[in-house]
Amino acid sequence: MATHLRIILIDEDPLRRARIVHGSTRDGIHVEPFESSIDLPAMLPLGCVVLVHDHGDAVTKALNHFENDWHHTIAYAPDPAPGRVVDAVLAGALDYLTWPFTHEDIAASVAKVFERGASVAATRARARHALKSLEKLSPRELQVVNSMTDGLTNKAIAARLQISPRTVEIHRSNAMRKLGVSNSRDAARLAFQARSLSN
Repeated sequence: MATHLRIILIDEDPLRRARIVHGSTRDGIHVEPFESSIDLPAMLPLGCVVLVHDHGDAVTKALNHFENDWHHTIAYAPDPAPGRVVDAVLAGALDYLTWPFTHEDIAASVAKVFERGASVAATRARARHALKSLEKLSPRELQVVNSMTDGLTNKAIAARLQISPRTVEIHRSNAMRKLGVSNSRDAARLAFQARSLSN
């Protein structure tokens, strides 16, 4: 394990925080303990590992705290219900540990999340680029592109938006020009990628 690894620990229990900090320090891992995400600084260095005790909405709050800067997040809890694990992963956690865990468990989890994180970070970068591209569109052009993403034809989009199919074609053409794409499929792909960031 690299000695420069920095872990942000969020856990409301001071004894558990102390156990995790003590165990990790032996391995040269720097752990910064916090009671809740409210106590966190606004910005952290990119690439930090966030280890968060999964209780209530702590995982979601931690992930929302970092919405503009993505970090590798690991959730944990004693005897977690499968639904809790699924909810944490769907919220954005890249791994889930069962407490109590050892420093070896943390090391293995960190290695796993860095591997997964590279793929997730690339996906999020594409989504941010797509979202920025879509900001160039007028509200009506955006409606047309989003309708294309839903698989609708020009005629179906026209019926949905209560405009003519010819007007749909004009908006579609303008949107593709602004997005810098040559076909409807690529425009729909950008809209789909942007949706992944907002979900």
